[in-house]
Amino acid sequence: MTDSNKEHESYTDSPNYDMDRPEYPVMQKAVVLNEKGIHARPAGKIAMIAKKAESDIVIIKNGQIADATQIMDILCLFCPMGAEIAIAATAPSDRRIVDEITELVNGKFEE
Repeated sequence: MTDSNKEHESYTDSPNYDMDRPEYPVMQKAVVLNEKGIHARPAGKIAMIAKKAESDIVIIKNGQIADATQIMDILCLFCPMGAEIAIAATAPSDRRIVDEITELVNGKFEE
């Protein structure tokens, strides 16, 4: 985690959340489609992918930001089926990581 993004070490409230945040030049929306939502197994899959990134990868839901490398942070977002989330990176170089996590969510976590 970079020094400029230490506030993302765990999920935080951000009432001014929108899809045009300059600190996240790469961001994609997704809807959780699998019946059980994001539970431990899908959170683990997300974290494994996010750990390959060079920059910070986050999951955002209703203004809360979770470090995508931390399973507990992801679980604390409480993302049941139908939840709208955003997957974001702090650097354009990690676009493929954001794409990979988005595909995982759209593919119902291969469950």
